[in-house]
Amino acid sequence: MKSIELLNMNLLRGVFLIIVLVLGTTVNTTYSKRLLNLIKENDYIKHIVLIWIIYFSIDYSDDKLQDPLKTFKQTLLIWILYLVISKQKPVFIVFNILLLSIIYVLNQSKEYNESQQSDMSTIESEHSQTIDLYIRYLLYLLVVSIIVGVYDYYSYKKITKRDQFKLINFVFGPKI
Repeated sequence: MKSIELLNMNLLRGVFLIIVLVLGTTVNTTYSKRLLNLIKENDYIKHIVLIWIIYFSIDYSDDKLQDPLKTFKQTLLIWILYLVISKQKPVFIVFNILLLSIIYVLNQSKEYNESQQSDMSTIESEHSQTIDLYIRYLLYLLVVSIIVGVYDYYSYKKITKRDQFKLINFVFGPKI
């Protein structure tokens, strides 16, 4: 099995791109204050900018020419994953980023080893299958962690906001 069907490297690259971008927002920018204030004050524009960044990063990082609709579908999947992961308490976010990092490195290692071996031996093939199995289990753990993390945060927000709680604000931000 050359690649796990559940895992698309473009999706992982997109997730890591978002992590880097979020962390990179602490750097002083060279954009005009009006543009930054517009983005800061409007959650619709924040999401549109985020979708553009994801789309163009996937398109740029992919070495093959790809159907724009397929790239857009991947973009939406990454954006939804971002929305889901961002709606968790920090302990879950850190744990999920750690899981994503391990999955990414394992997959990268497997692909590198496969690219170095034109005719894989049985032992190397078994090693690759073992890595695939680890990745699959880590993906299942990631899904469970995301579901538990979102439910925990949703419950927390529902209790603390009470009558002011709105699902659309929970998902997209308070400035919608």
